[in-house]
Amino acid sequence: MAAESKKRDPDKTRRRILDSAFAQMYKHGYQATRVDAILSDTELTKGAFYHHFPSKRALGEAVIDEVLAGMIEQMWVRSLADYVDPVVGIKAVLQMIPSMMGQQFAQLGCPLNNLAQEMSPIDEVFRGKLNRIFHVWIDSVSDALKRGQENGSILPGVDTHGAAIFIVAAYEGAVSMTKSEQSNEMMMICAEQIELYLESLRC
Repeated sequence: MAAESKKRDPDKTRRRILDSAFAQMYKHGYQATRVDAILSDTELTKGAFYHHFPSKRALGEAVIDEVLAGMIEQMWVRSLADYVDPVVGIKAVLQMIPSMMGQQFAQLGCPLNNLAQEMSPIDEVFRGKLNRIFHVWIDSVSDALKRGQENGSILPGVDTHGAAIFIVAAYEGAVSMTKSEQSNEMMMICAEQIELYLESLRC
């Protein structure tokens, strides 16, 4: 009966595989992730796995396209769209992420940055997919700053694209240092400095 139920909900089965693969990749990296570990975690057969993903590589690309891209969409693109004042919005997202990601955030860092560091030097397809996500993230911050210029909350002379690149880079650097320190205290210190930079963009 259980097997029959799973067959009737292929979308749910596929999502279980994606979630398990993301957890494995976040903790161990793509190259160290094993299909057998995902099967053990999800209690699925190899047949069920390969029905949804023909290879480990196809699964890895799906994690990038659906899970990681979805995280940036939810955390940054959608969140910033709700704020008239981009400084308030960016600060709110920065404060929200550690609690959303949990204690593993300080231990494991940013899953997007981790995978980019691991795979960009050795796999052009992975690099391209990850880079596109970074550009979506940067564009969402840049668009928020442009809206701030239009409503008079951001200085008109600010290079919004350059500022967005710096904000994302500063954030990722802060997360990397937090991971190295294994403490959210480092993230709090860096976040305060990013917030001071954001305030300098105000009219």
